Amino acid sequence: MVTAKRGWKEGCRPIIGVDGCFLKGPFKGILLSVVGRDVNDQMYPIAWAVVEGESTDSWSWFLNIVVAYLGLDYGFGYTIISDQHKGIEIVVNDVLPRVEHWNCARHVFANWTGRKRAKSYQFAFWKIVKSMTEREWEKNKYVLSNIDSVLAAELFSKKEKMWTKVFQMMHSKSDIVDNNLCEAFNSSIVDARYKSIITMLEEIRINIMTIIIEKQRFLTTWKYNFGPLIKKKI
Repeated sequence: MVTAKRGWKEGCRPIIGVDGCFLKGPFKGILLSVVGRDVNDQMYPIAWAVVEGESTDSWSWFLNIVVAYLGLDYGFGYTIISDQHKGIEIVVNDVLPRVEHWNCARHVFANWTGRKRAKSYQFAFWKIVKSMTEREWEKNKYVLSNIDSVLAAELFSKKEKMWTKVFQMMHSKSDIVDNNLCEAFNSSIVDARYKSIITMLEEIRINIMTIIIEKQRFLTTWKYNFGPLIKKKI
């Protein structure tokens, strides 16, 4: 979809989310997707493909095509966010060695034993994730260590600089710490995922074309040179 590519290159932030979701129809498999974030902080679907399973080989095939399609070269000046799937990490390091690679903080929390604990663990975790300075980050880590040093040590072994805000580079121009971009896309195609593969892909294609047209029309209603969601943040 040339229009999707041009829209992302010209009107979205240099950050993409990658994810896979299960097909629920008569033919099983995985739908891999790449989703961007537009200047109004909303999802912008870029590319998707059906594969037999979420493996290193399938991610390598898909991401190599996406990198060539979007002209990402080695990834310098871009950010990619994903879950902690080992296949994705291996492929990203190989295909985009200079990209800033982030892990979705929600996936990190879900895979951490803190999910079985009291609310205090969840509160302490998100304080760490959203720390704005290294001093604040160290302070919040210390608070969690005082609650449970064993669980804290387990959490801090998960490449913490890949999912805490304080270490984000400025080029992405985005402060997200989760992969809600792809979650939103997956939610928008729930009904399509119950259909046969060709029917599903055609329905997704039509839906994305509609979304792009709606976004173009929406832009004409802006009173400022930034979107209404950004205005609310300001």
